[in-house]
Amino acid sequence: WVEGPTLAAYTSDHRHDASALQALRASLRALAAHLRKHGIAHGDIQPTNLIVRGPTDLRLIDYDGMFVPQLAGRASAELGQRNFQHPERRACHFDANLDRFSFTLIDLALDAICRHPGLWEQTDSGADAFILRAVDFADPANSPAFRLLASVPGLEPRVTHFAASCRSPYDEVPDFEDFLAARNIPVVPIEFSGDASQSLRDRYVSIHDVVDASNFARCCTRVGDQVELIGRIVRIV
Repeated sequence: WVEGPTLAAYTSDHRHDASALQALRASLRALAAHLRKHGIAHGDIQPTNLIVRGPTDLRLIDYDGMFVPQLAGRASAELGQRNFQHPERRACHFDANLDRFSFTLIDLALDAICRHPGLWEQTDSGADAFILRAVDFADPANSPAFRLLASVPGLEPRVTHFAASCRSPYDEVPDFEDFLAARNIPVVPIEFSGDASQSLRDRYVSIHDVVDASNFARCCTRVGDQVELIGRIVRIV
């Protein structure tokens, strides 16, 4: 058991404290380097799986989808929270590279909040998403959130690089260290044409697997999983 706020709660509480968020970014980079050094990936890097005991003391929890070298050749048991994963991630992707997209996204979001704290409320950020969501990864060019993020002074090059990673095949996503150094960025022309004045939540993508509630046998195979059921309540007993 680890005491402390989640990354989401800590970021919310300190969104106006740029020095604390910058220290947090440094700690996330150190954590990513530590995992990489040992050939390990958590598999589901997201705000609720990181406990912040202090800006320089992070703890990972929830190891369901973790990769270690001894598991090479197997398939992933889960695909992580979709608002922090590359849109093309599949079960066949199971190696030490699982966390590169997630760490990149969180670092970019924290950088943006340091520069413009109001983005937290403006994008309805929280435990489920940090500024960007799965629907934005699928179409960065037409995403209002990407357009808004690119408008933050000094951030546009990094936002463009991240958008290019979203639009590239999963295997071409740069390592976190390469992204930070602006190396090996996929060459994908991106022009942000989304209307940043529009609602950032017009479209919806579930962060869980969607299951047809009318298929009872299918539902029974998912007992113990978090899913989103689509159907209509007709009787309560």
